[in-house]
Amino acid sequence: MRPGYGRSLSAGGSGGYVAGLVEVAGRGPPAAASFAVNSLAPFVSRSAGGDGFLLERYEAVTSRGGLVLLERREINRRRRSERRSDMCVYDPMTNARVFFPFPPDINRNPLYFSCVYTYVVLTAADGIGCAFTVVAADMSGLLDCSGDISVQTISSSSDAAGGHCGWSPIKLVRIHGAPPWSTPVDVGNAAVVVGGVIHWLMRVCEHILTYDVKTGRAGKIELPEDRRQFENWNASGPKLKLSPDGKLTLLFMSEFRVYVWEMLPNGGWKRKATIDTEAGVRSQLAGEVELVQSGKLGLMNFGDQRSGAVLLKYYHFFKRGAKYRSELLPLVLDMETEEIRLIKAAGITYEVDLASRLSAMKAFSSTPTSSSFVPVE
Repeated sequence: MRPGYGRSLSAGGSGGYVAGLVEVAGRGPPAAASFAVNSLAPFVSRSAGGDGFLLERYEAVTSRGGLVLLERREINRRRRSERRSDMCVYDPMTNARVFFPFPPDINRNPLYFSCVYTYVVLTAADGIGCAFTVVAADMSGLLDCSGDISVQTISSSSDAAGGHCGWSPIKLVRIHGAPPWSTPVDVGNAAVVVGGVIHWLMRVCEHILTYDVKTGRAGKIELPEDRRQFENWNASGPKLKLSPDGKLTLLFMSEFRVYVWEMLPNGGWKRKATIDTEAGVRSQLAGEVELVQSGKLGLMNFGDQRSGAVLLKYYHFFKRGAKYRSELLPLVLDMETEEIRLIKAAGITYEVDLASRLSAMKAFSSTPTSSSFVPVE
């Protein structure tokens, strides 16, 4: 039986609160499902609305392992050295939050917008020896042919006694043999972590870039050869995820079919499954969409997705009055049963291993929380 995983999607509203609906992704134990629906959702709603409405001041950057990384919505006009609350790691289950500044040595080049700047959250479950570590990666060097990425990290143990967390010195990491114009397919919720090694799926050159947080070394993993049969590979936005037993998994969607590859111990790939979602998608969208078209259906980016569920998205374009409008309809695909459910909510998504998170609450609560970290106004 799988561990119980809860997935919460906010119902929207002012400030994009994490509230409203908790879905249990996969078929975990009944106790886990009951906890997610009856306890987690109401608590998250109350927590997000307290202490100055945290999520009115901050927006979600990424999430992983039940932790959400937030970034201040408004520009902080203090000197950069005084900006101790530009970012925040937030635990919706315990209401714990730790504030810290932007990484000081990673300067965002406006020419690249946000296509090369990405954050990854690692948790105690990744064997990092503390409650969390945030990795900030600047991949703009891959665009100018230098072949370097810049990395800074910050962790819950970096300077807890001193009253604030501090970023590590910047580290330049050489990517050997990296062709130019190689950037992550997605920068938000894009990374998958296996044994403390971050994996990003890269566009153009079509490989997986890895970064080992412990050793500071980068590497590459080639994609399966049989992907070349799909002419629309890049356009359809392939994704990475983890299987429930922790294996790196590659997903690709063409028409209504989801193609699944699983990485082998020798570094090769094996096609594991092909799932036809057409009947389930049409059934779930009946009454919501007049004409369901496969070209508007795709994979939703969402980190590890280790629960065995995969998020899909359907772009619905419609006319209301004299104006054309659009909305994104999220669906959950159970990879084991191949069942599909429509989720009538949107906002911050996060996946939680309830058994592991409950046991880790004590570790995270030992870090400074809102009582000792107050956002700088």
